[in-house]
This record gives sequence, C-alpha cells and structure tokens, in this order.
Amino acid sequence: MQERSLVVIIGNKAEDATSLPTNQGVYLSFMPGGVVSYYSGGWSELGSFSTTEWNNFRIEIDVPFEVFTLYLNGKKLG
Repeated sequence: MQERSLVVIIGNKAEDATSLPTNQGVYLSFMPGGVVSYYSGGWSELGSFSTTEWNNFRIEIDVPFEVFTLYLNGKKLG
C-alpha cells in the first residue's frame, strides 16, 4: 500500500458577501500499515484502520469553529 493523501477545502462565504470566500481545509494522510494522520502545523496521528478490508470514512467540518471530526466505520477517530 502506498501513502494516499486527501485534502478537503470548504469555501466559507456569507450569503450577502461580495468578496471571495476564505477557505478552510482538512489535510489527511492514509499511511502504509493503516495509520491515518492530519496536518495542522505538523502531522498528528488520528488512529488506525484495516488495510485488508473496505473502510467507510466520514468527515464532519464545522467551519465557524474551524474544527473537524473524522469517523471510521461509524466510530469517531482521534
């Protein structure tokens, strides 16, 4: 298995705004051996996953509070 990265970028623009939106991002890396990490000034491990079966990842992003939650097969990671 090779390392795989995922970047999710959300534009945050108020309905009445006329300027370009600011962007919020979540940077995830899926490492060999089944480790998932996120980047925020440095890489931090969130947890591990099986590399021999299908996994379901879900990301919830709270733009106003600038936080995210990652779920693996319905369970919160990190």
